[in-house]
Amino acid sequence: MKYRAYELSYAYEERYWWYVARRNILLSQLECLLHKRAADTKGKLRILDYGCGTGLNMKYLSKFGETYGVDTSQVALDFCRMRGLGDYVKIYDPDNSGMSNPFDEPFDVITVLDVLEHISDDRRALQHIHELLKPEGILLVMVPAYKFLRSGEDFVSEHKRRYTSELLGGKIRDTAFNVIKLSYFNCILFPLQFTVVIGRRIFRPSSMYRTILSPLPQFLNSILKSIMSFEVNILHKYNLPIGGSILCCARKNTPNVLTYQERIEALPKMKALKEIGTRKAYRYVLYEIVLFLFKFMLVSPLRVWFLRMLGVKMGRDVIMHDVSFFNCYRKGFRGLKIGDNCFIGNQCLFDLADEIELGNNVTIANRVSIITHLNVGYKDHPLHKFFPSTSKKVVIKDNSFIGINSTILSGVTIGEGSFVSATSLVNKDVPENTFVAGIPAKPIRSIS
Repeated sequence: MKYRAYELSYAYEERYWWYVARRNILLSQLECLLHKRAADTKGKLRILDYGCGTGLNMKYLSKFGETYGVDTSQVALDFCRMRGLGDYVKIYDPDNSGMSNPFDEPFDVITVLDVLEHISDDRRALQHIHELLKPEGILLVMVPAYKFLRSGEDFVSEHKRRYTSELLGGKIRDTAFNVIKLSYFNCILFPLQFTVVIGRRIFRPSSMYRTILSPLPQFLNSILKSIMSFEVNILHKYNLPIGGSILCCARKNTPNVLTYQERIEALPKMKALKEIGTRKAYRYVLYEIVLFLFKFMLVSPLRVWFLRMLGVKMGRDVIMHDVSFFNCYRKGFRGLKIGDNCFIGNQCLFDLADEIELGNNVTIANRVSIITHLNVGYKDHPLHKFFPSTSKKVVIKDNSFIGINSTILSGVTIGEGSFVSATSLVNKDVPENTFVAGIPAKPIRSIS
């Protein structure tokens, strides 16, 4: 880390909302994990803060037992000494040192708080941490999430990577740990974080190389701490599917302890969750947040840019007004293709359960719905035997027009150069160069 990062950490971590929130989550999780063990050992737990920084977390961790710290930086240890921790911290560089224990005896608990992203070989560091723990020792890791959130904080702190929950959980499991909790956090503020990072990247690119950490008005700092305190309580019982950071709690050598996946499968599930599965539920929540952010794209160029960022294949000179999307968690935005010179009007509704493909020079008037799936309800719905669930691609070919208030149903292809009249319901393919109208739409005449 750069010297400036340590200075900022030392100055802000006592009261700044982010540091307070992270510390409250840490202490709350450890209280749950260590309640029985602390009673058995009569408060004599040995705790190591791996990558201790300026040492404030060590002071709070000392409530659980004897606390020690290691860090790669002499600057960090100098700040620790300013806190009176000089006898409990040592230099250790996991990239260049061996696998020895700098404090000789193994530990009951090791915390690794926003540290793994600094280490070149994070797998080797996890192996070393495994060696430092006693049998059934507890590991608690926090890391920043999602590569697309990379910002000036990552540059100043010299981060080598950001993680997803799958990546972090996989690396920890590969090092002979049983994962007992794996969750994102900073979930409620995630839309704000995403908007700020993307906004800086577009409008102030030079700011991506410096921190934005600065004093906040006390009322704003208090509001943000209150929001995060709500997440502290949620994390006691639930795992959050998205957020700016990731929390992982794991245990060494405990074959009888349920793994994270086993715990998830053992949870009582709502009927909808049982039908779509946990992974799709996570995707659903993620896309709901994305759609929330899309509402802030107030003009067509921003909407077009945002959708391209999400993977939409979009041509040149596209004008897009107020469009709503649903079922994004199924096919996703990569299933949407829009050609050159297309116009999409206000209050249109696109169903992304399957692919939607618009050719070049396609005009979609206001309040047009494009539906790609049929589903009458839950799998035990009586109508399922008559109307089974289906999803089919919709294609609207070059130079076509879809009139106001029309609906295009799944599996339909609108031929090149065709015209669909207003308030039509199109449930069958439309030949090229054909004018159709009605409910259901029928050919009126050829266009030549």
